[in-house]
Amino acid sequence: YGSHLKTFIAEETGIEYELNIIDNLGFVNYFLIVSDFIKYAKNNGVSVGPGRGSAAGSLVSYCLDIIDINPIKFDLYFERFLNPGRKSMPDIDVDIEDTRREEVISYIRQKYGSNRVGNIITNQTIMAKQALRDIGRIYKIKDSYIELLCKATGGYNDLHDAYRYVANFRQIVNSDPYYLFIVTMASKITGFPRQAGMHAAGVIINDEPLELALPVYVDGSNHYISQLEKDDLETLGYLKMDILGLRNLSIVKTVINAVNDPHLTYLALPYEDEDAIKLIASGSTVGLFQLESKGMTRTVKEFGPTTFEDVVSLIALYRPGPMKFIPNFIARKKGKEKIIYPSNKISEILKPTYGIIVYQEQIMEIVRVMANFSFAEADSFRRAISKKDANILSQLENTFIERAIKNGSSKEEAKKVFDLIYRFANYGFNRSHAFVYAKLASQMAYLKCHYPNNFYAAVLDEGDNFHATIREMKSRGLSIALPDINLANMRYRPYQEKIIMPFLAIKGILSQAVNEIIKEREERGPYLNFIDFVTRVVNRKVTTTTITKLIDAGAFDSFKLGRQSLREALNHVMDYAQLVSHDPHQLKIDDSLIPAPKIKIIPDDDNLNLNKEYEILGVTLSKSPLDFYKDIIQKEGAILVSDVNGQTDLKVAGIVKSIRRIKTK
Repeated sequence: YGSHLKTFIAEETGIEYELNIIDNLGFVNYFLIVSDFIKYAKNNGVSVGPGRGSAAGSLVSYCLDIIDINPIKFDLYFERFLNPGRKSMPDIDVDIEDTRREEVISYIRQKYGSNRVGNIITNQTIMAKQALRDIGRIYKIKDSYIELLCKATGGYNDLHDAYRYVANFRQIVNSDPYYLFIVTMASKITGFPRQAGMHAAGVIINDEPLELALPVYVDGSNHYISQLEKDDLETLGYLKMDILGLRNLSIVKTVINAVNDPHLTYLALPYEDEDAIKLIASGSTVGLFQLESKGMTRTVKEFGPTTFEDVVSLIALYRPGPMKFIPNFIARKKGKEKIIYPSNKISEILKPTYGIIVYQEQIMEIVRVMANFSFAEADSFRRAISKKDANILSQLENTFIERAIKNGSSKEEAKKVFDLIYRFANYGFNRSHAFVYAKLASQMAYLKCHYPNNFYAAVLDEGDNFHATIREMKSRGLSIALPDINLANMRYRPYQEKIIMPFLAIKGILSQAVNEIIKEREERGPYLNFIDFVTRVVNRKVTTTTITKLIDAGAFDSFKLGRQSLREALNHVMDYAQLVSHDPHQLKIDDSLIPAPKIKIIPDDDNLNLNKEYEILGVTLSKSPLDFYKDIIQKEGAILVSDVNGQTDLKVAGIVKSIRRIKTK
């Protein structure tokens, strides 16, 4: 690998520098192990994320296919990832499509030995409310007393903190020795382990059998699980890999497979597509990695990103702390707030983020330009100042100002720049991390923009944000159709200009029955009419209950007979089907001797149909209940509740589904 890298890229790019640091710190094997299982995944059709965390700043990681971003092209810094002055283990987290994560872990077990690879335990501890409830159960204390104390804890997980900081809780405890006894006993068990779980991503690899080095237990699949938690393992120096399952990668894979274009591959997906960025700016963020929460969607619409770099900034800013700078960022982007740089020397560094320090790498670049720090010194400076330790702040400031003056700046200018760094030191985000996240988000936006039906079908299959997805589809002029008996499958299916709901979206329908319906259709062709359907599936264990659910879901609407007509005729049709269906274990009857039943046309009750449709699907698609009140809505000038967006003094329209009377004291 080393010789390959040396010939792969010229020395002036920094590859020799990185290789020397990695070698000197003793991390060569770590990089090769990560590269190996990522290559295995990619060679076997498993989608791997573009990268995660500060590893995206490493050219060696790029050359080893660990990340998909060229750090030189996008000014991502290696020292933010590995600093020669800080000898801590590198942390390369890897995203794998969630449905195939176990395949990659199985490969690692196979390669290094199943007794040398282990998952990591997590211990859930007893918190304040659980401790109170456990004590209440053991001492048979009235539930009302326990709930009174639980509600008064103020969200604190430690009872001592609740007593110290929550006046109401302190007052209750002091008011009665019985409450004091309960809290005293509960405080004795807070923090104790309650039950064990599995770390969502962590895997350790050892050079000898784990049972010789660690306390372990073996699960039902004969896999080793460390009894020490991740922090203890890292302290002891064990090699820990974080291999995370990422649902969004599975969505991307599903869309690409459905489009079936040889030129459309995951690695070739554009992430700077103008139309995709416009789609993000419009607030159509359902299903997009890191962008789909309500708060983020609101921010996206206010922000109005116009470039990929804006998306990177959004992901870096939308976190507790830096969120308070978002209004300034937006105002400066739109020219409503003046941008002032404390020094012209750093204007180019802060220009992309409108004079606000958004990234930790910007702090590193500023101290390099102003005070001639090396990259390693700049990273150490950034870490030290972010701790805001009063004992070292003065020393840091003096060092920075002295070196800045030596580099040609005035003392006043240097002081202004230091104050700016100090202000943002706690809020700066890792640009490498924001960049790779923004890349995946923008790639998903590209698929959503150019292959909307395939994208929405994949998102709906994941089962999250169903109603938000339906609303967004409607706003984009796209529609979802009922599970038609001749078109529906096991998954949401793009068909012409619509997405067909799957049979399994019908509540209470069994997958075995669905499999039989699809199998019969594939073997003998589409169902010609309702009677044809029933006679063909009656011997496939498709029951009256299942067929009723299909009627209520509108699966037979294409036969144009009306749902109430089918409900009324179902029992007669079932009797006929059982007579004429050719079960090999029963006497065969001549079909011509048995006349097919005639289905009497009965007018549909639209309200009944919609109520049943809602019960069975969780949504009404054939019509909206509001369709019956269009005249009133128009006359009153009302809008839909879902269309309210911060306005006041307006009328809204909706259907009251239920009324609950809640009596309070």
